[in-house]
Amino acid sequence: MSKKSVDDLISIIVPIYNIENYLKTCIESIINQSYRNLQIILVDDGSVDRSGEICDMYAVDDSRICVIHKENGGLVSARKAGISRAIGKYVGFVDGDDYIKKNMYQKLYDVAKKYQAEVVHSGYYSGNENKIYFTSEVIKRYTSIQDKGNLLLQLFSLNTNAEMGANIWSNLFEREFLVKYYKKVPEGQGYGEDLITMCYCVINTDNFISIPDAFYYYRKRKNSISQSISQQRLLEYYTLYDILEEILLDSNFKDSGLRALKKRFSILAMQLLAEMNHYYIPKYKYSDIESLRGKKIVLYGAGRVGKDYYYQLCLYQDCQIVTWIDQRNCHLDYATIQSADDILLKDYDIILIAVLDKNMAGEMKLQLINKGIDGEIIIWKEPISILD
Repeated sequence: MSKKSVDDLISIIVPIYNIENYLKTCIESIINQSYRNLQIILVDDGSVDRSGEICDMYAVDDSRICVIHKENGGLVSARKAGISRAIGKYVGFVDGDDYIKKNMYQKLYDVAKKYQAEVVHSGYYSGNENKIYFTSEVIKRYTSIQDKGNLLLQLFSLNTNAEMGANIWSNLFEREFLVKYYKKVPEGQGYGEDLITMCYCVINTDNFISIPDAFYYYRKRKNSISQSISQQRLLEYYTLYDILEEILLDSNFKDSGLRALKKRFSILAMQLLAEMNHYYIPKYKYSDIESLRGKKIVLYGAGRVGKDYYYQLCLYQDCQIVTWIDQRNCHLDYATIQSADDILLKDYDIILIAVLDKNMAGEMKLQLINKGIDGEIIIWKEPISILD
């Protein structure tokens, strides 16, 4: 391979463990990238299903693919195995159960080359939502101490509207820069490995670019990471805190960084303890609760925002929840969710839409208007994150 080809090469590392039902979609989204100069490194981390076999099948048909079969060692171990084989100027990561847009690496590469960036950060989509998480409104370049301090505060924020997220898979890294810091991530780290990586990168970069785009589709799977609520997870929080604290103490961001870190982890620990002891801590609130005083309300939406609004309205007590509706009937331990059709015979003053995404709220409002409901009484405002 010529020097020019290597200088333009992107090495994409895909850690894989028992994801045979998702893997083909992931691999095909990578091999069909509009940017063709790729080294695709599939790391089979000791899978016991057909994942390894699927990797080998694709490698036969595409010379850009190399497959590593190894004993199970966890996510960090798999990524490090991939990094050891990477030869590209740049490195990207895609988890084996996720997938990406066709133009992702062309876009990230163009920005990296234009600005000679060490890291190019983009947003992502989560699950089936249309909302883009963790992205800037315009292209932003972070080079100064003050810039990086602001970026670090966003990294430790739990606000999904922040410009910076604690994930590495929607980003593109200059390989030599990444190698220096990813090797410091403990291989046994089962939680927060991406946060450690991005903390190192933000503190040490001289040229970090954030772009107002999203190309990565992150799948939420119950068994993709540990979902258990236990004392073990609480111990993992404190282990991660110790690692991040040590990184910050050896940086120019000791004071501001540690304050942001303590805030993040006090909230996380509180939420975990709440789940372990079965009490509820809301994440979002309605911004104009006083405007609801004396109103009879239909609450529309039974996702996270809807549950948080229900909690807030119950505590407020100066309004009445006539009914709680969603696209379909369902039952929670503390409430029954009715179908949207069930409100036609109800007596109410307003319909409060409880979702994060503005576009989704618009679609929900239009559906109600098409049922003959007056649009003037249908309300949506962007939820406020209590964690800001």
